[in-house]
Amino acid sequence: MAASQYNLTAMIAANLDPHMVLPLLDFAESTGSFNVDTITKSRLQVLDSTQMVDFYNEVYVEAFGDDGPHEGLNSKPRDVVISRYTKLHSQCKPLLDIIDEKKGLMSDRVALNAAMLLADHGIDAPQIEVLYEYAKFMFDCGRYQDAAENLFFYRMLSKNEARCFQALWGQLATDILLTHWDDALVGLNQLSDSIEQMASIPQVDQLKYRTWLVHWGLFIFFNHENGRSSLIEFLNKERYMNTVQTSCPHILRYLTTAVVINRRRRTALNDLIKLIAKLSYVYSDPVTDFLKALYMDYDFELAFTKLGECEQVLSDDFFLNYIKDEFIDNARLFYFEMYFRSHHTVSIKMVSEALSVTIDEGERWIVDLIRSLGLDARIDSHANNVVMTKDYPSIYQHVIDKTKSLTFRTNQLIGLVDKKYLSLQD
Repeated sequence: MAASQYNLTAMIAANLDPHMVLPLLDFAESTGSFNVDTITKSRLQVLDSTQMVDFYNEVYVEAFGDDGPHEGLNSKPRDVVISRYTKLHSQCKPLLDIIDEKKGLMSDRVALNAAMLLADHGIDAPQIEVLYEYAKFMFDCGRYQDAAENLFFYRMLSKNEARCFQALWGQLATDILLTHWDDALVGLNQLSDSIEQMASIPQVDQLKYRTWLVHWGLFIFFNHENGRSSLIEFLNKERYMNTVQTSCPHILRYLTTAVVINRRRRTALNDLIKLIAKLSYVYSDPVTDFLKALYMDYDFELAFTKLGECEQVLSDDFFLNYIKDEFIDNARLFYFEMYFRSHHTVSIKMVSEALSVTIDEGERWIVDLIRSLGLDARIDSHANNVVMTKDYPSIYQHVIDKTKSLTFRTNQLIGLVDKKYLSLQD
């Protein structure tokens, strides 16, 4: 099956650590979003950038029946990887032994310090720096728990700011891959602060790091119990909103999904709609088009069509597939809230057909909706209609009000310009 035009796997993967790409490829294979050959080649390319040589060979043998190196790729010989591990472990062993000894005595990982290591054990700064290399190698080998532990102690001991910054990225990656979502959320915020506080980072690199952080954060935002609210708060920060607009407008899909599902965050809806309109020339998909059609174009037919298309788009999305039904249910509430507020009479049959339920089930759903929204309406069971007993502003009135507002603001600006001009003349 050809990849959907709305599939974001490639865009997302380009901003992830290779180890994080593997779950995306597994998911894409399970959905049939890409053909098997494409998935296999991509998986081998990803593995070739790591030290997971056994995994590489397993994938190759399963696909091609031969454990030799794939043409065009340069998988590392297993003995080279083992030799590298042996060397790094040997160099780090004195420090690793001390860490293991202290861990047994430490309560809640009470801090070690470099001065104590030097005075008591002769461990100097260069030896501490080797711990970083060892931890990074463990990560590349897929030993994420070992990597996380050693990165933690490296950051505790090292005074190398640049490497500690890289180690913080490594810790975030291990927390994500180990599904330690609470720790990952803490690490995400620590990295965000570090990006802003490190004066040595050029602005162009700050944008790159923020872009990475937004993409890495998707794992956290759609797995942590408070992740969707955290996503809305995170992306509403000016620097990350600018990042989305500048380098990754496709993140709008995830922000839109979070806002639609999180009905307690409806205050974010107006800002989101403006952002969708602003970026529609560079990015759109059925998820963003649904809100645009409903709240900007007031096109109920188009909005309903886009809502139907959302199901497949979300089904093919690694981060959103498991909340597809939750999104559809909440999006229907958005849709019918707008529909009810802009129509005097609504057919129960029409609503029931749209929901794919019986007339009785549709009527009960409508009653619940009216109660939850506090609408003034009554059910006309004889005519099978919902009758709005209070006049809500029509679509046309919305447009007129917006036009009046724009006219008023334009006249204000003209008045200010005139005053400025006259003051200059005086």
